[in-house]
This record gives sequence, C-alpha cells and structure tokens, in this order.
Amino acid sequence: MLNSKWMKRAAMLSLSLVLLFVCAVTAFAAEPSKLPLTNYGEIRIVDDAGLLTGSEKDELTAYGRQIAQETGFIVFVKTTFDTDGKEVRRYLADEYEQLGYNDSLPAIMLCIDMGGRNLAVLTTEAYTDYFPVKKTDAMVDDVAPYLTNGDYAGGIWYFLDEAEETIVNYGVKPVGTIVLVSFVSGLVLAALVVGGMIYLHPRISSSKISATAYLQGGRVQMHRQEDRFAHTFTTSRRIPKNNSSGGGVSSSSGGGYSGSSGKF
Repeated sequence: MLNSKWMKRAAMLSLSLVLLFVCAVTAFAAEPSKLPLTNYGEIRIVDDAGLLTGSEKDELTAYGRQIAQETGFIVFVKTTFDTDGKEVRRYLADEYEQLGYNDSLPAIMLCIDMGGRNLAVLTTEAYTDYFPVKKTDAMVDDVAPYLTNGDYAGGIWYFLDEAEETIVNYGVKPVGTIVLVSFVSGLVLAALVVGGMIYLHPRISSSKISATAYLQGGRVQMHRQEDRFAHTFTTSRRIPKNNSSGGGVSSSSGGGYSGSSGKF
C-alpha cells in the first residue's frame, strides 16, 4: 500500500493542475464574441396588409433598429394578404432578396400572411447555428397566439425580442464553449471530492473501527415499518401538437434558407 503522505502530495498536485486548466478555459469562455457580426444590420418592416398603426410601426422600427445595430443582423418583417401562390417561407425568401439582400448575410425574418392565415420565421442558411429549426419552430408557436388574438404589434414585438435574445446569448456564450466549461467544472468537482477523501481519510490498514465497537455498552433496537399501496388515480389530458413545420427552403433564385411556418 502506498504511503499516505505521498498519496496526499500526488492528490494536491493533480488538483493544482486541474484548477489551472479550468481557470484558463473559463477565462476563454468569459470573453464574449465580437458583436455586431457585420455592418449590414438594419430593420425593414413592410406592412402591405396594413396591420399596424403609424405609432406601432414607429415603435417596432425603433426597437428593430436597436437590435440590428447591436447584432449586425438584418431584421425583416413582411405582412401581406397574398403570397402569389407560393409557400409562405419561399415567399418570404423571395421578398427578402427583392430588397437586395442574399443568403450569405445574417438575417432573421417574419412573415404574416393574412390571406392564408399563415406565418413564417426564416433565417439564411449560413446562420442556422443561431436559429436552428428547433428555435424557429418555437418562435412560430410563441408568436401565433398573438396573431390569433389580433395583437399583430404584440406578435411582432415578441418576435423581435426573441430574435435579440437568441443572437446575443449565442454570441456571448457559444454552445460548444458551454459544453466544454460544464464538462471541466464537473471534472474539477469530482477531483476535489476524491482528493478530499484521499487527504482526510485515514489509511485503511490503520483503521480499527469495527461493528463490535458500536455494540459495546449498548443495545440495538430494530424497528419494522412498511407502506401499503391502497389505490391510485390516473388523469389524462391532450397535449397539443407543435403547430409549426420547418426545415430548409430555397428562394426562386436558388438561395438557401431555413425556417418554420404555421397557422394562426
């Protein structure tokens, strides 16, 4: 059996090396990504369906401008009564490109189609790391109730708010870094626990504790307790299905986009 003194020294050395490593990784993770991503950031709200009052559009434009300048994303909102027979996501991609943009730029888009009662959230294919389908699905599902209730300004505001939070949080804390830091933190915690046990616990060979030590001079009383199962209740409820469907989509010119659509 190894000498306990050397075991303690080895444990402390190992802990020191691990702590040094985790400090370096944490410092790297704490450094935020540089925002904005590009100089293209701007807001475009095209309300062809006339869903917004003048003051609502001004407020939403001001908020969208703040988001665009902060993140470098192009924020595009389109309302319409007619998608020209196109699927709503493809229609939105075409409208985006008609403004002079392309699929290589960072963009997040919303379309409200009053004719078909459809909505869509779309991003360029190059920036799906920020807005994967799971996220655009969630955004569609969250915005839809506002539109169903006729609160169009509220729905657009919620979309803008979600877009900003998603972009900024991803930029400051990339998913890969979060996983790495979590793994290293767990490793450090485990090392501390094991090291503490090695450092504080006496050597097994010197331990004289036995079961009889607890019995000397006293009595042992044993009690039995049991729980009997009497009955159970079962309740059920219908879980609504996700209202949205998403994935990759191409514009009429062949541009690559990704997003989700749904009904309201």
